[in-house]
Amino acid sequence: RLLHPHPSKKHYASINERCLNLGALNYTIYNKDNKDGISFNLFDVVDTTGEVNGKHVVKFYFGNAHYSALQKKVMQVTSNNYARLTNNLSQLFYFVIEKERIALSSQYYKNGESIEDAELSKTYNYNFFLRRVRFRERNKKKNIKTIMESLTEYYNLGIAIKNITFSKDDVHITYFPLTQDEYDDLTFRKKRPS
Repeated sequence: RLLHPHPSKKHYASINERCLNLGALNYTIYNKDNKDGISFNLFDVVDTTGEVNGKHVVKFYFGNAHYSALQKKVMQVTSNNYARLTNNLSQLFYFVIEKERIALSSQYYKNGESIEDAELSKTYNYNFFLRRVRFRERNKKKNIKTIMESLTEYYNLGIAIKNITFSKDDVHITYFPLTQDEYDDLTFRKKRPS
């Protein structure tokens, strides 16, 4: 898209500089006492060196730092449950299941609503699981059976899943809500004792 009807080298240099400055943009979120906090960049990499068909291209990469930080935090909060899982597929699904549980629970905490009686449920189709894990088999029936066994393990152990209902290609999952301590840990609201 042209930002100026008659762009010149000066305009492109200005845009290039602004994009590189976005890469250096840093955010810091402090606790209430303004002593401790977390600092992060919005973009992992800003690449202004590319060209496609003779046109200058700027690429913004983001997500790896945020993804790994969230995954690390989720694993810290719930690693004792992960150790209880024996099915390999259950272990592969662990982060996905916890991420869904956290997303549903967080909506209630952010809005200040009571989570005690909340119905944290969602329906997933076969493709949802297929996009998250690479199955050995290409046979859909076998894969669905494997998914059912994995999710049943979560239910039987009382990990994350409160209730589960299977239909033809869909799975309806009701999650246990996050406890207040789990939510505080994930949002850095409470310090753990050293």
